[in-house]
Amino acid sequence: MVYLRKFSLALCMVGPFMGSGCHSPDHMSSYVGKNVEIAAGVDFNWMQTDSDRLKTYLENEHHLTEADLQSIAYNSALRKSIDDRVKEAPIYSSLQPTEAGVYFLHRGPQHESTRLHFLEKGHKEPREVELEPLKDPNSKLKILNYFASNTGRYVLVSLSSDGTEKSTLVIYDRKVRSILAESFKVNVHARASFLPDDSGFVYNLGEPGSQSDSPKRNSLTRFHKIGTDPSTDPIIFSGDEAVNGSKQTNDVMRVLILPASQVAVGVATEGISSRYRLYFKSIKDLQNSDKSWVKIFDESAGYLDFCVNDASIFWSRDKGDGNLDIFRVSFENLKPKESLVFTNPDWTVLSFGATSKNLLVLTRRDLNTKLVVQELKTGKNRSLTDEAGYQTTAIVTSPTENLVYLKKESYSFPAQYFAYRLDNRELVLMDQFQSKSNDAQIIATTYFAASSDSTEVPYIIIRDKRTQLSVNTPTMLESYASYGTLTTPFYDRTSVDWFKRGGVIVKCLARGGGDLGIKWHEGAKRVKKINSYLDTIACADDLIRRGFTSSRKLAYSTNSAGGLIASSILNFRPELFRAIVCNACILNVTEILKTKIGEVHISEFGDPRDPSEGGVLQKMDAYLGAKTSKELPAILIAHGFEDSRVPVWMSAKVHAKIKSLNPERKDILLRIDFGGGHGPDALRTQRTYLWADFYSFLMRELDVN
Repeated sequence: MVYLRKFSLALCMVGPFMGSGCHSPDHMSSYVGKNVEIAAGVDFNWMQTDSDRLKTYLENEHHLTEADLQSIAYNSALRKSIDDRVKEAPIYSSLQPTEAGVYFLHRGPQHESTRLHFLEKGHKEPREVELEPLKDPNSKLKILNYFASNTGRYVLVSLSSDGTEKSTLVIYDRKVRSILAESFKVNVHARASFLPDDSGFVYNLGEPGSQSDSPKRNSLTRFHKIGTDPSTDPIIFSGDEAVNGSKQTNDVMRVLILPASQVAVGVATEGISSRYRLYFKSIKDLQNSDKSWVKIFDESAGYLDFCVNDASIFWSRDKGDGNLDIFRVSFENLKPKESLVFTNPDWTVLSFGATSKNLLVLTRRDLNTKLVVQELKTGKNRSLTDEAGYQTTAIVTSPTENLVYLKKESYSFPAQYFAYRLDNRELVLMDQFQSKSNDAQIIATTYFAASSDSTEVPYIIIRDKRTQLSVNTPTMLESYASYGTLTTPFYDRTSVDWFKRGGVIVKCLARGGGDLGIKWHEGAKRVKKINSYLDTIACADDLIRRGFTSSRKLAYSTNSAGGLIASSILNFRPELFRAIVCNACILNVTEILKTKIGEVHISEFGDPRDPSEGGVLQKMDAYLGAKTSKELPAILIAHGFEDSRVPVWMSAKVHAKIKSLNPERKDILLRIDFGGGHGPDALRTQRTYLWADFYSFLMRELDVN
């Protein structure tokens, strides 16, 4: 299964869009102004350690923000409108094919969160997998993830009851239609793979540092035999420690099972660097601690992403020129053998998957996508080009058939799912997974802006086709630009009311993201991270230069790692925007190492302790740069109290400092979801109410009728 997801770096460079180079730290300073000046006598660092006092501050400020937002005449109506639109459209996601049929997640109008469903082979209609803890329609439990065995008999389901990423992993047996007795305490990043005979599975507890004070413990891989006590599960894989006893505490690890080769493959990467180390051993030796894992490759080989079929593992390798080749590692008589199976210098490799007969490679050129299907035996390939307006965003391969499921998305229409039978080239629309569109008439148009070093940065304007762009157009500019993340289209029901009132959304494909390949991502990493901000500002300036909007009608919106860009805007170009909205943002990046998973971010942002990298990060820290200024935009900062990835004190510190330095301003707001986490797994109303509050705030500040 391959999704275009965060932290997936199977990407390469599309040459024409890259500029002459990236700035050195000294060169950058000429573009972003002087170094930040820290305001004297204002210190809110106590928020990082005094949790009781912090919670009191959050409760008081949220109460003020809630009263302010509810005073907006259309806030209540907007909450209902957005929730109704989202409720009326079923959501389908996370398809997992098995021998018996296809599992998937589905959220209907009566539920706050998704439910697990199963479409059995030979049947036309799916049915819900009735998990006892979810039978109450008002249950606050949500499914964070799930893992199905190849036969389809067993499913591991990760259930959470609060806003954190902590969850309970339960085993559902489809044969008896009930949950088994054993359960496991994990987090959303836990991964699992079943043995071919369904006798057990390998699993880890999750990502380092995100659940306990013992980072290494979380990602160590264990073996569980179904029907036994989980507390006795042996550790079977620990990365380099399994080979030579070394300790790499930020390793993220998992084990994959290749049933046809009778091989288990261990995968480890330091933090979220996506440079992998690869190990293997026989499946029959999985529980035998005397049989060490054999290292095949390490991160020095430049491996960036991977997928498996039933017999082999496929890796993408950076050739050093901004392009990728894909290699196949097969195991004949338990001996690994590597061979080149795919190369294409003209198209960017986004992601790939494999069946027993075919390799499927999703590629991009000039922001257009194409699926290449290559026969593993002959090397012959054919292409499947996306329809106009649609883009393939997920490839899900069957473990037992020469079959692939494709998800195609668009800004203008709801997602479509197809079953593509590779032997006879039959592409069938899956009617079971379709939802109706609403009455908005959305179109998307791509433009380019010249960044400070002349790099051409693409941005996409999304609007109702009846909206005419002018200096009076309310515009929300978005960028994320980290971890090589792709900007993929999706049909956004939460924004329909915004579009209908003449609002526009602009997505800036800034460097740091993966939209134009490896070099695009690496062009805004570590000491070059400031380029993400410079590219975003270039798009904002270009919108105004073209007469598509004006500063008094322009807002900026971002989340999580995009907080470095929002911070830079507040520090150096606050006059360019009328409003800023942030959700779960890293706004105090120089303190990132004091968070639970702080060290895993070094490979992306740089090290605050390093003089060069730390100097750049100081420019991108809103807490350090907070000042008294009449040019500050209106600010709405939102955060989940239970966020275990970006702690809530980051938002609280920045809010408190800006507000204390600008006491006359009543439009510096802090919204706290006391039952919320980092965001992606929020309940329906948590998500829809958040966006209703954001849009209410923006409509008021941008004077939208």
